[in-house]
Amino acid sequence: MGIWEKEMKVIRTERLILEELTKENLERLQEKQIEEQLAFFNINEQYSHDKPEFYSVKNEAALELKIERIKASWDTSLHIVMKDITTNKVIGHCGFYRWFKEHRRSEIGYILNKEYRKKGLVREAVRELLKLGFEELNINRMEAIIEPRNGDSENVVNHFGFKKEGVLRQHYISNDVIMDSMVFCLLREEWILRKD
Repeated sequence: MGIWEKEMKVIRTERLILEELTKENLERLQEKQIEEQLAFFNINEQYSHDKPEFYSVKNEAALELKIERIKASWDTSLHIVMKDITTNKVIGHCGFYRWFKEHRRSEIGYILNKEYRKKGLVREAVRELLKLGFEELNINRMEAIIEPRNGDSENVVNHFGFKKEGVLRQHYISNDVIMDSMVFCLLREEWILRKD
């Protein structure tokens, strides 16, 4: 059952299908071709990771780890499958992560398969996520946590008027490397002003 209504929510844009990942369709996703599973979980190509062999097609342990993390986050996240509207092929995912409903605050995230990047698809998806979050899910504060090397992601949030609030020093560890994160935020009132 979807989080928005009695049936699972599906949003169609000009080039994308955004479909809520439920426990039921997670099982269906796991039955898809390995390439589509890897595109959703972004296992075969991670921007910030220096050990691409860990994310190879053959590494089933990496895939299982991603699946377990999603299963553990049902209560605090809303995962959305991104599909190419012409082929219905899974090309990535996006959604709301670390969603604190009592505080009306969530982190927004997105990952797109490498071959579909630089085409404006992430902006297309993020526009719908912001609309959904601010206008239907009663989110007041939308955050984006971005690795300093990820200029493409920074460009996406800047496009929508997110403001940089600071740097979380030594925020997470990726392959034994301690990394900083940049914090960006967009408030509901700012979203409304930009729409008008």
